Amino acid sequence: MGHHMKKKEKHEEGFLLPEAAHMIAGPQRAAMQVRSTEVCWEWIDAIERTPRAVDTRAISSSQLSIYYAYHTICRVQERMPRKATHSQTRMETWARITQSFSYLWAAATQLWKAYELDRLDILCSWSYLCFQFADVVTDEVLGVIEASKDSTKEVLSSVIVVENSHQANQRLLTVERNIRDTKTIVEKLGRRINATVPIIPTDVPSSPPTAKKWCGADGRDRTS
Repeated sequence: MGHHMKKKEKHEEGFLLPEAAHMIAGPQRAAMQVRSTEVCWEWIDAIERTPRAVDTRAISSSQLSIYYAYHTICRVQERMPRKATHSQTRMETWARITQSFSYLWAAATQLWKAYELDRLDILCSWSYLCFQFADVVTDEVLGVIEASKDSTKEVLSSVIVVENSHQANQRLLTVERNIRDTKTIVEKLGRRINATVPIIPTDVPSSPPTAKKWCGADGRDRTS
């Protein structure tokens, strides 16, 4: 699964609320699960509060935190007793995921070259969430991820020497597998992927502000 998945598995150990909940029975467990999602939403809101810093360090670290918050929300939603509002809740969560990662991806395309690992990490995280939310994933998002994956493969094949090319290819394979597995689940569920998601009013911008100069960690201009 490559470096990205190993990093996720290691970090996932820190999210114990959904897993620890099985040791507590009854109303207390349900309350614990609800509170864990509330904490995740509060964390996402805090990260996405405007104005947001748009630089390599801020985007790289925040995308990982946002991914794990959504991952935890998904785990809790899967464990909670199914209510009549379950499908709507999942759709609303996916709409917010789409908004969060549309912003992150827009920033990534300006901050890093197509084959750079930080940019591909965001694509991996987004594709993992597609898999976890296969019951509500949209064709529009899958199309963006697939197109980005394909264009990056073309770049890697046309450039003679690319630093960390092996890791970059491993990330692309991960994205490819996640999209394939997502479509398999969609077919098993017998659902037709929708092209759009419901729009939820929010103060979170869908794209990053344009900076005067986009620089990587090494200080090199990334605007070209």
